[in-house]
Amino acid sequence: MLRKLFNLFLLVFVLTGCSSNSPPEVIHEVIFSRVEHAKERAIIRPFYAEDLEILDKDPKWHGREFLYIDTFDLNNDGQKEILLYLGENTFFCGTAGCMTSIYAKYGAKWKEVFYSYTYAQMRILSNQTNNYHDIGVIGGTQHLEEGLHIFKWNGKEYEYDILDKNSKWKIGE
Repeated sequence: MLRKLFNLFLLVFVLTGCSSNSPPEVIHEVIFSRVEHAKERAIIRPFYAEDLEILDKDPKWHGREFLYIDTFDLNNDGQKEILLYLGENTFFCGTAGCMTSIYAKYGAKWKEVFYSYTYAQMRILSNQTNNYHDIGVIGGTQHLEEGLHIFKWNGKEYEYDILDKNSKWKIGE
């Protein structure tokens, strides 16, 4: 009987949308690096070879590294996905931030599964959708409203889902 009451309480809790206003739990604070992850950088560089060549010809940008990388296993399959931030230049950046992508390996090929503009502020969240961790982003093409923009896995790629206006996370944190 006690178990039935607990299950009923749980059902009512879920159906009424009762939840705390605290932000989702962060399990990984993405730290993009232009020094670490040389192997992953070599995998990603061909996707942007033409653009990087154009930048390298400009004396203002010559010799600089623009591929900022971090890795994380987003679906717990043992294969880390590559998180990319194309930062600190006028070619890949604008008022919404800089181009940010995630690449996942399918067989022998890498495929882009996330694309947005961010301020290099990305968090991997404990919540999962279709067995992939949700992603929280500050900034991006949704940057007109402050808060944490949450992207969820739709079975093929990440797509924008919701703005968590109650989030305490702000630009620069």
